[in-house]
Amino acid sequence: LIAITEIMYDPAGIADASGEWFEIYNAADEAIDLNGWRLDSEDGTFHFIQYGGQFIIEPGQFLVFGNNDDEATNGEVEVHYQYPGVDYPLDNTSDSIILKNLYGDVIDSVHYDENGGFPKAKGKSIELSHPYLDNDNGSLWKVATAPYGDGSNLGTPGEASW
Repeated sequence: LIAITEIMYDPAGIADASGEWFEIYNAADEAIDLNGWRLDSEDGTFHFIQYGGQFIIEPGQFLVFGNNDDEATNGEVEVHYQYPGVDYPLDNTSDSIILKNLYGDVIDSVHYDENGGFPKAKGKSIELSHPYLDNDNGSLWKVATAPYGDGSNLGTPGEASW
């Protein structure tokens, strides 16, 4: 079970093209190789995860995916995998993150919408209350309250928030 557990789609004080990220969590009992998996969105944007070898997420591990892995310009977030923002931008009020395995099977997806029950979160990430919950249900997400990195945004990238 790989779950999308946190999303920073509208950072404050940092351009979206530098500060967007999301986090996944491995709630399974075994390590999983993400190399060759795919990030999709309902708007047609996508990105193949190409790591140049195995890209393992261990049981109980968090990985942060972001459009910028330079901590000096991304709000001091440790990004484990950088995807090109032009390939996979996150819209500021509603969008989707769909994680597919090598065979094209949907492993997890979130369709966040500030006008559809998800928290409004400028400068704050949204955090899933627990990785086993339905992350497509906006009422199960909360706005982050802990500052990270340079303190200009709130979130817990790479850490549990439950």
